Amino acid sequence: MEYTLAQKLRNLIFGDEDPTSDPNSLPKYDAVQRNIELIKANWCKGLVNELSGHCCHIFDAIEKTQGNQPWGTVLDAGTGSHSLDWVAALKTDRWIAVTGDSGMQHQLEEEFEEKIREEDKIIVGNWKDSSFLQGQVFDVVLADYLLGSIDGFAPYFQDRLFERLKPHVGKRLYITGAEPFPDKVPSSNPQGSLIVEIAKTRDACILLAGERPYREYPLEWVLRYLTRAGYHIEGVSFFETTFSKSFVETQIEVAESKLRKIKSRDLANTMQSHLNSLRDKMRSLNWGIRFSHDYVVAATPIEKMVPVKEKELQHEDQVIAESLKGTDYVSPVQAQAEVFPIDEYS
Repeated sequence: MEYTLAQKLRNLIFGDEDPTSDPNSLPKYDAVQRNIELIKANWCKGLVNELSGHCCHIFDAIEKTQGNQPWGTVLDAGTGSHSLDWVAALKTDRWIAVTGDSGMQHQLEEEFEEKIREEDKIIVGNWKDSSFLQGQVFDVVLADYLLGSIDGFAPYFQDRLFERLKPHVGKRLYITGAEPFPDKVPSSNPQGSLIVEIAKTRDACILLAGERPYREYPLEWVLRYLTRAGYHIEGVSFFETTFSKSFVETQIEVAESKLRKIKSRDLANTMQSHLNSLRDKMRSLNWGIRFSHDYVVAATPIEKMVPVKEKELQHEDQVIAESLKGTDYVSPVQAQAEVFPIDEYS
């Protein structure tokens, strides 16, 4: 059975029973329905962790697009607890989940031991390796926040990712991602300003620890490179994200976990003091605020790749405009004139 947010909440309360069959359960059922709508309207990253990996708008949107089409074989091209929890609950013939970290492989094998069938596998691989999974084709390929995370495993490979995945896409590719944060947030939004400052500090700690942080890409970039890689864009969904206090604090904890790897103890201590200051600010503010967006793109491969020539760049813009038609999508990082003003040297 494929789960949605509504189904999960109902099952948590009623189990396998049909609440509409018992008149005594109807008041509780109506209350659950109202809470479902409230939670869906205020979906946040912190809430995803509190419920389950498949209880969010992201996977609801994918299931809606998939409709009644069978899932068949599924490739989770950049797996983690979040995506694998959802994939393992789908009615699939088999699935393969890929991670670039052997430690993550062992962790997931333990976590999902009871959900892994004989035909399912969690494997370690790198998409820069042209021989990886050679000749294997899947009905559905999921790239769940893979684009943003790939810089840690295959730096500077982002522009070739969709092309690399294409031979493995039998019917449909689903891409999920997050809009990059803007470099500057109006003072009227103190929570948003703090989110950006915490993200910058977290990434600074990751770099100082000798590691590579995630690098997110805007939806328009994704649509442009899907077109260049020879995909037909079937649908686009995006969601305004609400940040919970617990999720924001987790980002501070990620930064703190990297301090022990910084060679200079003086620098590490200074970063810890700054993180303490950020935590104090975070705890003084009210959370559950809407900031930034996450998105889902559904695409199908076409046999003949569209050649990229200067005269065809206008075609890309038309494809993007058509895909976003009727939406109010705005990428905050693509309007940076206020942050990076054009000057006489530009």
